[in-house]
Amino acid sequence: LFSLVNTSNLSQVCGKVDVRNWNNAKIVNGLPTEPHQFPWHVGVRSLSLKTVYCGGVLLSKEWILSAAHCFNTLSADDIDILLGKQDLTKHEPGERKRSVSEIIRHPKFNPFAMHNDFALLKLKKSVIFSETIAPICLPCDRFETHEGAEVWVAGWGSSGPNTNTMAHILQKTNLTVLSDGQCRDHFGRIPRGALCAIGKHGQDACAGDSGGPLMYYNMDREQFEVIGVVSWGIGCGHFGVPGVYGRVTSAFNFFHNSLWTWNNETKCARA
Repeated sequence: LFSLVNTSNLSQVCGKVDVRNWNNAKIVNGLPTEPHQFPWHVGVRSLSLKTVYCGGVLLSKEWILSAAHCFNTLSADDIDILLGKQDLTKHEPGERKRSVSEIIRHPKFNPFAMHNDFALLKLKKSVIFSETIAPICLPCDRFETHEGAEVWVAGWGSSGPNTNTMAHILQKTNLTVLSDGQCRDHFGRIPRGALCAIGKHGQDACAGDSGGPLMYYNMDREQFEVIGVVSWGIGCGHFGVPGVYGRVTSAFNFFHNSLWTWNNETKCARA
């Protein structure tokens, strides 16, 4: 149902899944994903705790995008990356595990104000793209705000503000991107390099979802783009209160300086 398109050309394709049979109804408080519905979603696991504590998203065969605050106390030697996973409690065909050789946090990341909450993780061994593991696209228009757009967020994080229970099956929900003005109405200010998104019925990311992707389906290009990274919020799941995400387009120079070359015609990043 959610098989990748053109799997023979995955080295040149990002953000492609078959969305024809997706249920477009609003999701209340999250639902389990279908297997490999988001084949770019990864889990960041603490080796000492043997627990996925943050998320991330695959950009290329050897680079992961996540949130800088996920690595305030942990180094590359303290973590590994789980790819091709839906259910954390069992072995799944096509899953892979990779060690991390390097963590590059945004040079202007501020852990107190949460400005520029981005990190790039380099895998020690590159992955082979398949139906279970594939990259997402970066936005092709660096000036697009996505204000009012319907987007998706996914993660294995807590199911609510009053529980420490983490999901073992990857969860998903719909959100709507707010304008910067609407975001300021809630928080008084917006961290540099951030955007807000909100669910109509209290849907939200929560503890353990940090670093995961905020995903927009570009209907013209028929591809998913990562437009945000789960960063922070005031609690989670409170009706009428948005979550805050790192705005990916604000970090294009960071990506460019770290690992990317650019296609001048489309302004799309290529690995």
